[in-house]
Amino acid sequence: RSIGFIVVNETEGKNYGKVAFPIFSPDSYMVSYIVYGNNKSFLVTNGEEGQPYDLIGSPVFSRKGHAFAYPYVKGRTWSVMFNGNELPQSYDYDPDKDDFLFNLAVISNDEKHLAYPVRIGEKYSIVVDDKPDKLYDKVGSPIFSEDSKHVAYIAEESIKKYIILDG
Repeated sequence: RSIGFIVVNETEGKNYGKVAFPIFSPDSYMVSYIVYGNNKSFLVTNGEEGQPYDLIGSPVFSRKGHAFAYPYVKGRTWSVMFNGNELPQSYDYDPDKDDFLFNLAVISNDEKHLAYPVRIGEKYSIVVDDKPDKLYDKVGSPIFSEDSKHVAYIAEESIKKYIILDG
C-alpha cells in the first residue's frame, strides 16, 4: 500500500497517490518530499510542486536550511537541481551504477557551494561547483570545511586510498 499524502502540523497535503522520502530542513521551515506517478517524479517543497523528471533522488538541505539540492534524471542523463537552478553539467545515467550516488551530495555551510560524486565512464569523481575533479576507481562522500573554503573526500585508486583536499 502506497502513501499518497503528507500531513504537516495537522494539515493534510494534496493526495498524489504515491509520495516518499519526506525531509525537513534543519530549521523546520521547509518540508520536501518526492511524488511518483505516470512515469515521472517531482519534488514538492512547502506545498509547491517542482518540475517533473523521469526520476528524482533524495533532496538534501544545507545545515542552515536555506539551500537545497536534489539529483534528477532526464532520459539517459542525470544532473542536479541546486537552489531552484538546473546545473548545466550532466552525466550518463545507469541505474545499476549510479543510484547510490544520489544520496551523497553536500552543501557548504555558507550555502554557496555544492559537492557530489559522479561516475564518468568506469571511474568516479567529485564535482564541486559543477566542475568534476580527477577520476578515481572509487570516491567517498565529500565534506566541506566549517568556513566553506575547502572540500575533502576519500578516493581509491588501484589498492591505494587517499584523502583528497581541494582536488
